[in-house]
Amino acid sequence: MLSKSLIEKAASMLAAMALIGFSFGSLSGGQGLPAWVLSLLALLVFSGGAELLAVTLSLAGASPVFVLMNCLLLNLRFFPLGLSVGEIFSSSSFEKLVASHFVVDEIVALTFTQDSIHMKRKIYWIASLTLIVVWPSSVFLGAHLSSGGVNTEAFGIDIVLPVAILLLIIPAIKTLRMIFAVMTSVLTTTFAYLFLPAGISILLAPLIVAFFFVPRGVRS
Repeated sequence: MLSKSLIEKAASMLAAMALIGFSFGSLSGGQGLPAWVLSLLALLVFSGGAELLAVTLSLAGASPVFVLMNCLLLNLRFFPLGLSVGEIFSSSSFEKLVASHFVVDEIVALTFTQDSIHMKRKIYWIASLTLIVVWPSSVFLGAHLSSGGVNTEAFGIDIVLPVAILLLIIPAIKTLRMIFAVMTSVLTTTFAYLFLPAGISILLAPLIVAFFFVPRGVRS
């Protein structure tokens, strides 16, 4: 049975994702993209950052190959996340293949609020199957209503998701080394965002974490 605290965390994450999805759908739909196209993109790609990048580059006239390569580069950040959750699944290659579609920041963060492998696996699938409904639906709603001139930027919706993820990982930050790793990652990636192309600065975070937690001999 799920605890009240876990349900509250899951509800907060889903609410944040719904707001972000609505914002993305509204802004993209306002550029003339059909609601069904954006919803299909949300369902198949299932990565808000890659979806936004794909839409932005496509509207700018970039070639499909260029869009694909940039989205793949952006989604490299999911590689270490995939490694971290791989142990919670059975040895079934099919289950791992299906689960890999749902490896995103929010689901992984929620999964690791649990201690046991059983609960991690259970929460992973509950969150995944719920989010696969909430995300495309909110994108469709935002795109459908964009003709009404909804200005989502005025509500500061873009800050909701980072705050929600931070609240999810705070309980896991238990040592001084973890605190330094998180703060260094946040400050470095934020500063690098000013100079690097969109979506690239976040790739520095796993390298910074590795510096703090990988043994010195392995790093060298």
